[in-house]
Amino acid sequence: MKKILLYICAALMALLLTAGLLWRLNRPAEAPAPAERAELWLEGKAVQDCPVWDGVTFFSLDDLARQGGGSLREFFGLRLRLWGRNVKLSDGEACAWIEGQRVELPAPCRYWQGEWYAPESLLPRIGMALLEDPESGRRWYSHVPDPERIARGHEIVILRLHCVSDDVWGGEGLFMSPAKLEQQITAMEEMGCSFLSFEDLDRIEEYEKPVFLTFDDGYMDNYTELYPILQRHKAKATIFLVTGLIGHEYYLSEEAIREMNASGLVSFQSHTVHHADMNAADQETREYEARESQLAVARLTNKVPFVLSFPRARANDEAMDTVARWYRYVVIADGEPWVTGSDPLRIPRFAMPRDIDMETFLGYFACFQ
Repeated sequence: MKKILLYICAALMALLLTAGLLWRLNRPAEAPAPAERAELWLEGKAVQDCPVWDGVTFFSLDDLARQGGGSLREFFGLRLRLWGRNVKLSDGEACAWIEGQRVELPAPCRYWQGEWYAPESLLPRIGMALLEDPESGRRWYSHVPDPERIARGHEIVILRLHCVSDDVWGGEGLFMSPAKLEQQITAMEEMGCSFLSFEDLDRIEEYEKPVFLTFDDGYMDNYTELYPILQRHKAKATIFLVTGLIGHEYYLSEEAIREMNASGLVSFQSHTVHHADMNAADQETREYEARESQLAVARLTNKVPFVLSFPRARANDEAMDTVARWYRYVVIADGEPWVTGSDPLRIPRFAMPRDIDMETFLGYFACFQ
């Protein structure tokens, strides 16, 4: 009986391999050269040679697989696994199957110059956010973790800081001493914490003690003092920029933002244009502050910002409904861990004033005990 089963399994494997080989050998003839080309930005990187056939912009599936940390397999169709999603396409039908669900596309995949290409409209279907610059026409695509798809019930300690400096030129409570911050980061490392950003939410279940270091406003000392600390500890951080203050005295320059963004250690998100009181502002002002700050950050990072830090750490329902049109996650300040699966538009953070003592600081991590 065992031998019969082995023979059957071997025969099935042979049939599958033969079918897969035939599929590869019978791939369609190479598509004609495109009449025009387009540029897309995928995960912060320019893809400048996107072919346009019959008015439809295509992108390389190999590029997508690389950006999504996955791979492209040609076996009974084109198969990818990206950000936890299974994607299947074919060269004959203008559609895709994403997690088994059929979605329509404007054209089927095409084979050209040794690579497979799919229509641009596939990108939003697999969880990539689109932001288009009305001035330049540039189109940015970035993967944005879907709150409905991230693993539920995981506690994340999110710390809220501002300046990192011993040169106190404003409200003293906003200035964390660099030496003290490094001591705190070392203590977190000894606890086994992992320093992550919101881009890592898709894989949050892989980390036992996740911590988000967040910094509001975007001060220049975040580059001169914080950034070297992050480099020494290989720790990630999120900086929420007041975009109208970029380049002003005490605030980050465009050059510093670009350098930190390229490192992969710093995620830049929005803190509005003018640090406006969104609760007191009228609707037009709210929309401007949310929309224009998102565009400003994207122009510097070539990524789609998807997290907003509410100025003054407060948000009423009307203001929240407005910003939810542009942002998937919103952080405020409630002084407790954020539990994944709870409201992504009211994410609490722990305050980190300059005079915080180690006992109070370590109490923030009680959820990890």
